[in-house]
Amino acid sequence: FKTMDSDEGGMILLGEWCRYLEDAEVEAKTEMGESFAIAREARKAKMSEQALPASKAVPKVEEPVGPTDDVSEFVASFSDLEVESPEGREAREREWLGVDANGNDLVSLAEVDRWIQHRLI
Repeated sequence: FKTMDSDEGGMILLGEWCRYLEDAEVEAKTEMGESFAIAREARKAKMSEQALPASKAVPKVEEPVGPTDDVSEFVASFSDLEVESPEGREAREREWLGVDANGNDLVSLAEVDRWIQHRLI
């Protein structure tokens, strides 16, 4: 138990159990153990590559965060519907009638799609 409980937490965690089994397979030099040994060497090589000095490291290019201009423009086209006022409520009710074409108080994806296209054009 003590061999497996590497963090001495009084219980065997899944990761500890897996490491124990992996170690046993490698030590016994089974076919699976040979595969584990190869994977370990690959992990070590990868870790040493990641530990390159900052002068040799490839700089990471930061991607812009946030919505694109297209998304911002799309969202802005519905801004009149978010106004918390009697006029905003009237606009939402008017648009709902436009979305719910058949008047059953349920909207299908096709109805929403048609409404969005109509609203954007």
